[in-house]
Amino acid sequence: MTCRQNKTLRIWVPCVGLLLGNYLATDSARAQATANSTPSGHATDGPQGNGTDTLQSVIVTAQKYSQNLQDVPVPVSVINGQSLLEKNELRLQDYFSEVPGLILSQGSFNFQYVAIRGISSNIGGVSTATSVMLDDVPFGGTYVDGGNVMPDIDPGELSRLEVLRGPQGTLYGASSMGGLVKYVTLDPSTSEFSGRVQVGTSSVSHGATLGYNVRASANIPVNDTLAIRVSGFSREEPGYINDVVTGQRGVNEQHVSGGHLATLWSPSEQWSLKLSAYFQDARASGVNNVVTLPGFGEWDQNTPRDSGASNTKVQAYSATLKASLGSAELISITGYNKIDSHANHDFSGVFTSLVQQNFPVSGTYLAVTVPTAKFSQEIRVSGSLTQKIDWLLGVFYTHESIPESDYSPVVDPVTGVRYGSLIFEKNTDWYAEYAGFANLTYHFTDRFNVQVGARQSHITDSQLYHGYGILFGSPTSTYDIPLADSSANAFTYLLSPQFKASEDLMFYARLASGYRAGGANSYVGGSAATYGLPPSYAPDKTYDYDLGVKGEFLDHKLSVDASIFYIDWKHIQLGELYSVPSNPDIPTQSYTSNANRAKSEGIELAIRAKPLKGLSVSGWIDYDNGALVDGFPPNSTSVGEAGARIPYSTRWSGNLAIQQEAALSSRVNGFVGGMLAYLGDHFGSFQSGPQRQYYPPYAKLDLRAGLHFDAWTMSGYATNVLNRRALLSGALESYPAGYATYIQPRTIGLNLSLDF
Repeated sequence: MTCRQNKTLRIWVPCVGLLLGNYLATDSARAQATANSTPSGHATDGPQGNGTDTLQSVIVTAQKYSQNLQDVPVPVSVINGQSLLEKNELRLQDYFSEVPGLILSQGSFNFQYVAIRGISSNIGGVSTATSVMLDDVPFGGTYVDGGNVMPDIDPGELSRLEVLRGPQGTLYGASSMGGLVKYVTLDPSTSEFSGRVQVGTSSVSHGATLGYNVRASANIPVNDTLAIRVSGFSREEPGYINDVVTGQRGVNEQHVSGGHLATLWSPSEQWSLKLSAYFQDARASGVNNVVTLPGFGEWDQNTPRDSGASNTKVQAYSATLKASLGSAELISITGYNKIDSHANHDFSGVFTSLVQQNFPVSGTYLAVTVPTAKFSQEIRVSGSLTQKIDWLLGVFYTHESIPESDYSPVVDPVTGVRYGSLIFEKNTDWYAEYAGFANLTYHFTDRFNVQVGARQSHITDSQLYHGYGILFGSPTSTYDIPLADSSANAFTYLLSPQFKASEDLMFYARLASGYRAGGANSYVGGSAATYGLPPSYAPDKTYDYDLGVKGEFLDHKLSVDASIFYIDWKHIQLGELYSVPSNPDIPTQSYTSNANRAKSEGIELAIRAKPLKGLSVSGWIDYDNGALVDGFPPNSTSVGEAGARIPYSTRWSGNLAIQQEAALSSRVNGFVGGMLAYLGDHFGSFQSGPQRQYYPPYAKLDLRAGLHFDAWTMSGYATNVLNRRALLSGALESYPAGYATYIQPRTIGLNLSLDF
């Protein structure tokens, strides 16, 4: 840990120590916080002490079993699904600023890149650095074309969203080297029938039409052992970007619909079976990019007709079996999810000369279809040996296939009429992972324990490429790349001592590692030997050193969650470029290599408080110094010098949310609240030259208010109230060049819901 070399850390360490020392000296015997949860998994409130409001107790499954958030020796943030609906935060880009250390960027193809504590795939790696789970099932593809075509899960059926910061390689395997985003849906309950309906409308600044949303859900107990939960939704997000070529307004309008069906069967206390199916279909007429060149309005595009259309369909199925085996518990989780993503990307500026040489028109786009299919199976057994030892053993397997196909039609930019094509190509990727893992916790006393864990993984990757078309010389020219494959082993570990100074105050340390899958390189126009380039690239790894404290104070009216961390990032996966000398018309191609080291070090401090009756306050502040420790190799096509900030690592970020609730009459309660989020300046990915995309800092203000009348709730909201024009992806990182993506302008809406 390099805390002593950092001015900010020198300031915070003694301050935190003084606060905790005073607490221990004056109040070392707190009552235990209530840790019960509702059947759905929502956090609960409860009056304590003198009858004033107290904080919610939050239940999470970050360590693969239910725990009170305050007892988990992992930096975890939780967002309640119901609160997302009330604020109309339906996409990750709407609420990522509520999580410390989480940054979202959008590529020019509407890909979503997530960075946690500065560990991001944007540095040039092919596979993702943040793992995504849906009900303990790995979700989405491992590699960029599958992993970053991740649609936003509608919060209508979410119990909560858990974000784990730092590598989680021991329990969750590949791609969790930066952290983990875990969606947890609502479980069916046999207790009673319940349901909810919601309707709403919204308007966005510069929007062409009004938006709407409709949702309905029901929990249906069939008998004492069987329950079904069913839900459905449909929403239209109004567009606010205009296309100057076609004259279309609101081309980025999006229609999203879907549903969730879950069945829980518990014939006895010894075992249960949950079956779940989730569906979602998202369609958009255009992307969120705007032209940054002179002569265009701030919300203008300049693209051929249909060049921004996209459609993403999601299917996610799972079966979870739980069985009691005496003193042990067996859990089997079988999952299958499929993401069919199709998107058209404007490539007119890239292929202009080639199109004009062969066709009477100048428009073209790249139609990309990415059908990602992923199967996974996990079996784990856990139990206790005496009162001092808790243990967990598990095995894991996953297989995924991504048969991506690209087609480039030549079109009239105004009418969309097709005149031919430039290229068709299909690149199929197969990925598999086999792993065994173990976790053991030894309780030295009822206050002090040490957790150790390990995971051994074996990963394989294979790629096969076929292409034909004018881009290879003539309409009948073809090109094939022989099967390229690779394999690697990865070992990750965990060591975490935990000390409970009292029932309400816990200290922990964490030494953990994570990894990202390596893979094969395939080369258009030759082989690795032809270019003298690597045939494959190795997994890169992160090693995390965490010191944390979690505590509740003032009769459970104040909670504090603080951590100091240092992450050592080794063998960084780095995107490189090469040209095809035999055919200069083929655009510059890419491959992946391994560079040296980077680091991410910082402090996270989060609080929740209920200082007065009906008043809730929460907030956090985060400092992260992420930088290259070693410069890129001399032969690299990207420029990265030692000390350069790693992509999407912001030094300072923070969030403050306040809500006041009050009784307006015997049957009516009102609430009003707001949230201010700040994201510091940061840089984009490394480029072939020293210049990188710069992202200025910005603050975003959201407001909301509403009424509860018996089972009815009416709420209004306004997001980005000050109508800030903050950059999410910049012109230097767009493809084609000259485009940028900004956060959504001011949006105002109204929702009406009924619970029964």
